[in-house]
Amino acid sequence: MQTATELYTATGLRAAVLTGDPSITLVENWEEQFGVLLAGGCHQQSFGPNLHLDDVFWFRAERRAFDFFRFREVTLASVGHGFAAIDRCTGCCFPNLSEVPFKTIFLAGDEYRQLKQGLAFGKGRAVFQCAQNHLRKLPGFRAEENRLTTPENYAMVFDDPGLQMLAG
Repeated sequence: MQTATELYTATGLRAAVLTGDPSITLVENWEEQFGVLLAGGCHQQSFGPNLHLDDVFWFRAERRAFDFFRFREVTLASVGHGFAAIDRCTGCCFPNLSEVPFKTIFLAGDEYRQLKQGLAFGKGRAVFQCAQNHLRKLPGFRAEENRLTTPENYAMVFDDPGLQMLAG
């Protein structure tokens, strides 16, 4: 059974173990929509491949506008023929499933606190730039000024009739 996420350090190296540190996971990147999960911590249960993100902010940008929503826990899980981010309270999936595992990057505590504080003060651009800076280090990702290119089939599957989706 394949895990729902691949873990990376802030320097772009594969992480061999789950650290529980704050993290950022790109879950949506399609045309002018961009979404990341910014988590205060994470854990994995011993009996499964799923990654559980704790104290999560879903940062979502569309064109030049952005918003964020808070969730207690989000699970990155294998579903059907792909992978999904699922709100544990409602069981609903975030928009855009992925045919390949999500990439979760561990952040330093200071960086996480700055991003979280930036969201509170309307500085959403900082979250996008953070994601770009970290993801460009990973294989298949490329970042340009206002655009992030992902590997094929990463967070680009729009619908699965058997899953209930969150409204974006």
